[in-house]
Amino acid sequence: MKNSQLNIDTELKTQRIQLQDKTIIDVSLHLELVQSQLRASQTEKQHLDLQHLELTTQKEQLDLKFSRTHNELETITVELQEAKRQLIGIDEVKKDRDERIGKLRHEI
Repeated sequence: MKNSQLNIDTELKTQRIQLQDKTIIDVSLHLELVQSQLRASQTEKQHLDLQHLELTTQKEQLDLKFSRTHNELETITVELQEAKRQLIGIDEVKKDRDERIGKLRHEI
């Protein structure tokens, strides 16, 4: 009877050890999975940080380009307005000249 009880105890302990081994293996696999996911997340974060830096640099360059273009537009607009004023002045001179020529022709 003692021998049989010892065999049962031994069998139970063996089963517990096997269950604990299985649990340890499961936990180890889960840990490896989590570590792998962590590494993937860290890599993705590095990629996103780099992409963010590139986009920030591009935005700064585009802001600078926009500012230069806007300043050029303002300069060209001022030049265009001045050219229009000069053209209107020339047109007024031509109109006045044509009126005087018309009067002189009419008098002749």
